Amino acid sequence: MLQDIKDDNGKVLFSIKELQCKKSKDGILACSFAEKLKELRLLYGHPMIVNSCCRSLSYNQEIGGVKNSFHIFDEKQNLATCAIDIAKQNGILNAKLIRCALNLGFSVGIAKTFIHLDLRSNYTNLPQTLFLY
Repeated sequence: MLQDIKDDNGKVLFSIKELQCKKSKDGILACSFAEKLKELRLLYGHPMIVNSCCRSLSYNQEIGGVKNSFHIFDEKQNLATCAIDIAKQNGILNAKLIRCALNLGFSVGIAKTFIHLDLRSNYTNLPQTLFLY
């Protein structure tokens, strides 16, 4: 069950609304993904605007997402989300976010308007990577 991700004082770092699928309003995070997001947010120390996190199979198809996206969750297929897209800010903050994410083991994809972060190496045999869209 999807829950707010909070710091140790109870402050919401990522809300359910930010994490859930925009279509189904549901989501499943991979084991320990919420903890890594918490670590990232605390290390980064700045606000993050979430563009996308959990996606149902149908919503991922609807928006043209890749078939094996790390955003996809599906209980029947035992799939859980281990990716999040964060809106780009200024160059200094983008660089800091990328540096923090890489140091925590996230793979990073840099697009024109967002930064994709996933933990592919934690849940697959794929290595950590940095890529451009």
